[in-house]
Amino acid sequence: MKYLVFIASLLASGAATAEVTIADAWVRETIGAGRTSAGYARIVNTGAADRLVAVSVPAAMADVHESREQGGVMRMLPVKALEIPAKGETVLKPGGYHIMIMNGPPLKRGETVTLTFTFEKAGKITVPAKIAPITAP
Repeated sequence: MKYLVFIASLLASGAATAEVTIADAWVRETIGAGRTSAGYARIVNTGAADRLVAVSVPAAMADVHESREQGGVMRMLPVKALEIPAKGETVLKPGGYHIMIMNGPPLKRGETVTLTFTFEKAGKITVPAKIAPITAP
């Protein structure tokens, strides 16, 4: 019985959960009738390793993609899950891992859109993302 109480106290103290935060979230504006965009952010993890398993955006489809050279051609390929290292960070950025936003409404510069990140351990984290110009670095 003492062992069960000890294990329960460890779980209650947060020893088995990841501490994940999202910083610097932004999305590129769409131009004209365009319905595809990309989103970026820094995922900071102060706890145990975790995995990003999904991203969602209201009124649009969204996936995590990786830009990768394949046969001499740059391709954007969907990623089933993205490893988030323990006590580290993963950056979603142009030319690397990013959020593909498809079939959504127009995204206008200066407005915001809500991104919801779903992690295997940390659960769902929702953040506002500022919509930046298409030419943003």
